[in-house]
Amino acid sequence: MPEQRAIKAATLLVSSGGEEREYSADTQLGGIYSVLDIGDADSSYAMTLSWGDTEVTLDPMPVANDELESAMVTIEGDSSMPGALDASWQPSGRAAFVRSRIPINHHASGPTFTECAVPESTGAFHADDPLAVGTGLEFQGLEHVFVAAATTPQGCVEFRFGEQLFVFPN
Repeated sequence: MPEQRAIKAATLLVSSGGEEREYSADTQLGGIYSVLDIGDADSSYAMTLSWGDTEVTLDPMPVANDELESAMVTIEGDSSMPGALDASWQPSGRAAFVRSRIPINHHASGPTFTECAVPESTGAFHADDPLAVGTGLEFQGLEHVFVAAATTPQGCVEFRFGEQLFVFPN
């Protein structure tokens, strides 16, 4: 399986209700993250991602929101030396996904991480041994997102469209 790579010279055009915004990929990390200032919570958004000669068009889709009731994260041990991690929530019925990408602590080198992603309807996920070193767990919260993917000649592109939830381990 080829190593995941970020494309750093990409643009994303997002449109809703006749308005549009264009965003550029981070020149070092390649991701495109932003706050939308068009549409509202009930809007759907079409997207076109392009880089080089490649263009991926996504039909309009809604945004997942931060309405995950009772979202909670617990860990065995403590954040300095964590064990298993559990996340739980009350499903909202939006057919979205809940995910978290837990990078290895910034004191360790390498692009390693633990990623958990489940349909929101499951109400929970469990990570037996999230990546951490003696300097601590780098848990970044949960994401409530709709997900779409496309296969291109350069590999798979994944769209995650929703909100970052700042829910941290108790």
